[in-house]
Amino acid sequence: MIRSSFAFLCVLALTGPAAALTGGPDGYGYRFIDSNEPGGPSFDWIDLEGVGTALGLTDDSYSSQAIGFDFEFYGVVYDTVWVSSNGTMSFSSAFSSYSNTCLPYAYDYDLIFALWDDLNPYQGDDVYVHTQGTTPDQVFVVHWHEVPRYGNYNGDTFDFQVQLHEGGRLLFLYQDSTVGHAYYDHGLGATVGMQGDPVDGYLEYSCNAAALSDGLAVWFGTCDDVDADGDGYSECEGDCDDGDDHVYPAAPENCNDGIDSNCDGQVDEQADDDGDGFTNCTGDCDDFNADAFPNNAEVCDLFDNDCDGEIDEGYDSDGDGYTDCAGDCDDADAAVFPGQAEVCNGIDDDCDVSVDEGFDHDADNRSTCDGDCDDADDTVYP
Repeated sequence: MIRSSFAFLCVLALTGPAAALTGGPDGYGYRFIDSNEPGGPSFDWIDLEGVGTALGLTDDSYSSQAIGFDFEFYGVVYDTVWVSSNGTMSFSSAFSSYSNTCLPYAYDYDLIFALWDDLNPYQGDDVYVHTQGTTPDQVFVVHWHEVPRYGNYNGDTFDFQVQLHEGGRLLFLYQDSTVGHAYYDHGLGATVGMQGDPVDGYLEYSCNAAALSDGLAVWFGTCDDVDADGDGYSECEGDCDDGDDHVYPAAPENCNDGIDSNCDGQVDEQADDDGDGFTNCTGDCDDFNADAFPNNAEVCDLFDNDCDGEIDEGYDSDGDGYTDCAGDCDDADAAVFPGQAEVCNGIDDDCDVSVDEGFDHDADNRSTCDGDCDDADDTVYP
C-alpha cells in the first residue's frame, strides 16, 4: 500500500522524560494516570519470550484472539478482542485503520489505542499475545515487539504492550517509544487512549504529541489502583475497604464484627472449609481438618480432635506427658518417655531404641546393669 506523506503543522522533539499526566473521568467513570504521576502505576512489564503466541500480522492486518477470561469494557463483557498491526485493539469489530485521528473517533465503538499509528510488523518482528495467571488475577497481554513504523525508518522499532487485567483495568507500557524519526518518535503522529463510544465514553492520553517515553506506564480504569492502606490490594484488585488493612480479598473472616473482611460480599459468613459441620465462628479449632471439631471423639493422633484445647487426652496412661502416638515406648512406665535421661537399668529410658547407651564401656552391647560381669572386656558378656 502506498502512503502519501503526512504533513505536520508542528514538530516537537523531546529529549527528556514526558510530563506527568492524569485524566478523566469520562461519562462512564474511566480515568487514567501515568507512572510519572505520584501514585501512578509501576512499569510492570510482562516478558512473553518463549510463551507468547505470534499472530503473524502484516501491514494493516488484524487477528481475533480469545482473552481467556471475561473482560468488562464500558459496561459490556467480552471474551475475544481484535488485535491489529497498527497498535490498536477492538472489541466490537475488526479495526486496522492506519490513519489516526484524535478522539473521539466518530466511526466506531469499543476501541483501545495503545499507539495508533501506521505500523508494519512485517518489516520487523511480530505481535504476540498471551494469557497468564489464575482467577481473579488473570492478565491478557498483547505485545507489539520490535514493530517499525511503515517505511522502517533507520531500521528502528517500537516496543510496547497492552495488559488487560481481570477486573477491568488496563495498562499501556512503552519499552521503546522511538523509531529514529522526529515526526514519529514518542507518540508524534499517533493517538493513545481508549473509547467506548464517541459521545461521552472516551479518554485521550495524547494525540500527535510527544507524550511517550521509554519506561512509561499508563493505567486506565474506573477504580483506584493505589493501595491506600498498605495491605497489598488496591480497589482495582478487589479491596472493598482500602482504608482498613485488615480488609482485603482472602483476608480471614472475623466472627461477629459486622465487617466483610474478605471482600466476598458477605458479612461474618461462617464458611465450613473442611465440611465437618462446624466453622471457626462455631468453635472449629481447625477448619482445614475434618477430624477436628467440638465434641468429636478424641483419638491418639497428635490433634485436638474435640477442640477442648488439649491434645490426645486420655491416652497418656502413665501420666508422663507423652502418649504412644507421640513416641512413648512404654506408656505404663512414667519414667520412660522421649527425651528422658538414660540410666543404667536395662531399659530404653529415652525411647530412642537403644538401651543403656553410654554405659556399655567395652561396646559389646551389654552394660553392667544388663548383666555384663566385665565391662572392660568385650569378649565377656551374658
